[in-house]
Amino acid sequence: MKYLIDTHVLLWTLFDPSRLNRRVRKLIENPENDIQISGVSCWEIALKYQLAKLALQGCVPDELPAQAELMGMSISPMDAGLLASSYRLPLNAHRDPFDHLLAWHAIQGRMTLITKDKAFEEYQAAGLKTIW
Repeated sequence: MKYLIDTHVLLWTLFDPSRLNRRVRKLIENPENDIQISGVSCWEIALKYQLAKLALQGCVPDELPAQAELMGMSISPMDAGLLASSYRLPLNAHRDPFDHLLAWHAIQGRMTLITKDKAFEEYQAAGLKTIW
């Protein structure tokens, strides 16, 4: 299966795996699953780190993609076409631009989004599949 992980799932996987439920841990640890990270998550982490809204344990945002790849995850590419077409996905109630792009990335990449965030349920009508 092909999965895209939400930003909080990436951070928890790297820094606090105890916050992941057993189902998600098994999905991420299964080498048969294709676990992807969106560049949107990298951007969100870098921005929140810069604004001092996020502290990282013993590293800086630049190091996270390599750490994730060491754990068997890969970076899912985003091109201009994907970004430019994101207007097709209706905005949900809280209008978080990071969540909007993650949802669109997952839909267009035919990936299931691993997230604990219930706000993504609003995107299910547009074809988003989520799991927690």
